[in-house]
Amino acid sequence: MNKRTMLKFLFVFVILNNYQISYSSECPNVIAVKKNKYLYDFILNQDGTPTQALLDILEATKVEHNGTLSNIVKLTQEKWIRKPSTERWQMEEIDGLDKNAMLEKLNKINSVKEVAPQEEHYDYVLLLGAAAPRVKSRLDYLLELWNEGISFDKVVLLGSDRVLDSKIESEEIILELCPNTNNRKLPKNEIELLNYMYSNLPEDFKKSVQLELVESKGTKNADGTVKRATTGDTIIDWLKNSPVEGSCLAISNAPFTGYQDSVLRTFLPKEFSLETAGHKAGEITVAVYLDNLARWLYQEQIRRK
Repeated sequence: MNKRTMLKFLFVFVILNNYQISYSSECPNVIAVKKNKYLYDFILNQDGTPTQALLDILEATKVEHNGTLSNIVKLTQEKWIRKPSTERWQMEEIDGLDKNAMLEKLNKINSVKEVAPQEEHYDYVLLLGAAAPRVKSRLDYLLELWNEGISFDKVVLLGSDRVLDSKIESEEIILELCPNTNNRKLPKNEIELLNYMYSNLPEDFKKSVQLELVESKGTKNADGTVKRATTGDTIIDWLKNSPVEGSCLAISNAPFTGYQDSVLRTFLPKEFSLETAGHKAGEITVAVYLDNLARWLYQEQIRRK
C-alpha cells in the first residue's frame, strides 16, 4: 500500500454544499476529491447554478450577476480575463482586495491546494505543456507520484510549437531549472522544452514507461498574428493517433487543475476515464486565480452544451 493510499484513511471530511472534499490530517495542503465527484462540482451545482463558494467569490469581487451561468461567464470574461498580449506573470494584484481573504475563498473551489490522484495505476499520464517553471513542477510531481508507488503505462507529453518566452524561459533559466548534463540541444519551443526536461528524469523511471510526444501547431489569424495551440488542440491531435481507450491521469498544478480538467473532459471521448491532479499553487496574484476561474467557467459552459 503506497503512502497516498494510507492517507485516505486519515481524511477529515468537510461537507460543502452538495460535494465533499477531504483534507488529510497528515498533509493539510492536499485535497482529495471524493470518488464520483468532479472538480467542476466545486464551482457549479448539477443544474448549472453557482455553488455557494463561487457566489462568495463573485460577491467579494463585486460581480453583479443574475445567477445564470451564461451571465456569470459574460461578466467574468469582461472583468477577470487578462488583456490580450498580457502574460500571467505580468498580472498585478487587484487594488482593494484582501489577498488572504480571497485565498480562503479560492481554496473552497479547490484552486489553491494540491489535488491528489485517487488510483494506484493509470494507462496514460497526460502531461500538459506550460511555461518552463510549471513544466519542471509538473515533472517533479509526476516523479513524486511514481516514487510513492503510483504506476503508469505511458507518458504523453502534450505541447505546442509556442516559441519560448525569453523573459521567463531564457537559456539561463532553463539550465538553472534543468541542468544540461547530457550536452543536449537546448529547447526553442514548448514541445522541445517538455522533451528536454523529461529526458532529465531518472533512467529507471524512463525505462518503466512508454513515451509519446504530441506537438500541436499554432494557426495564423487574418492579421498575420499566430494563435497559440490550446490544451484542447493537443488532445485533438493526440486522439488522431488512435490511442486505445483507458484510464488517464492528467498532470497540471493549482490553480489550473480544475480548468484543464474541464478542457480535457470537453474533448476526451467518454471511453477514457480521467482524473486531473497537481501540485499546490505557488506565489501568484489573485488576478491570476480570477483569470483562470473565468476561463474555467467559460469552458464549463462549452462542455455542458
